[in-house]
Amino acid sequence: MSSFARKRLLVVEDDLETLHMLEAWADRLGCETATVRSGHRALEVGRVFKPRVLIADYLLEDELTGVDVIVGIRKLVPEVACVLITGVLHEALKESLTRVHGVLILAKPVNLDRLRHIIAAA
Repeated sequence: MSSFARKRLLVVEDDLETLHMLEAWADRLGCETATVRSGHRALEVGRVFKPRVLIADYLLEDELTGVDVIVGIRKLVPEVACVLITGVLHEALKESLTRVHGVLILAKPVNLDRLRHIIAAA
């Protein structure tokens, strides 16, 4: 059995192309994957799905940021491994440093090999 088999992965990304790419990639790894486009929906899904790994884009289609999602999901699943992906690295870094700790930040385009190692270690 691979280290990815049935590992619960929640992907929060408002760009459909990126969302579909990450979902297909995670499915090929063997992860059990849930995908959403908004912060509010991520919190709803996270309540039931209880991810082991959360990959959240910083800027989402609603008023919540990826940092908001990380804070909310951590209240539900404290041991969740969190990755924040962003095209606006400076703003995401500044907000995450003041609000959350232990979050890996990856700049877009995402290095899938690095992300694979993060998921395997979770």
